Amino acid sequence: MAGKINGLHALIKRVAPDAQWTYCLIHREALASRQLSPDLNEIFNEVVSMVIFIKTRPLKARLFSTLCEEMGADHTAVLFHSEARWLFRGKVLSHVFELQAEIRLFLEEERMYEAASKFTDENVLMKLAYLSDVFGKLNELHLQLPHLADKITGFTRKLVVWGRRLDQGRTDAFESLGEIAETTDSGVTACDPMY
Repeated sequence: MAGKINGLHALIKRVAPDAQWTYCLIHREALASRQLSPDLNEIFNEVVSMVIFIKTRPLKARLFSTLCEEMGADHTAVLFHSEARWLFRGKVLSHVFELQAEIRLFLEEERMYEAASKFTDENVLMKLAYLSDVFGKLNELHLQLPHLADKITGFTRKLVVWGRRLDQGRTDAFESLGEIAETTDSGVTACDPMY
């Protein structure tokens, strides 16, 4: 779908050849399910199973939403997990962690006592908190990547401008170089600073 030859990537490049394509390598490679430790992967899979149980059944989703409202939770629903969207994993995990009391109570009402007991196990809760925090931090980093690409592009353009100025003998963009150019007989002249 996002292929370089016939997919979205190719279509965008045809219209805007200078467009940059950023993949979420951080999430995909660093914390792919196959690379999580077995116990963390197990916790993640259990969370996904619980979310699927709640979200894929409209009646259960409405009941869970009502329960969350009655308990005064910040969220009234768990987010549906998607393998393709890595940013979403962090949000799914953080919502589940924040709604742990509501999910436990809901699972007990559904007579899923074994699943509900996960939310009373300190070891499981610590691992869930860890996963939530790690994916949350990766989400923050991932959201900064587009801005970083813009900054790199801007800096690259500045380098071109500065190179032209140096070719003209102007050192106004380089404070230290300007100071040395003023004190030597190199033929380079220092202009007023641009700031």
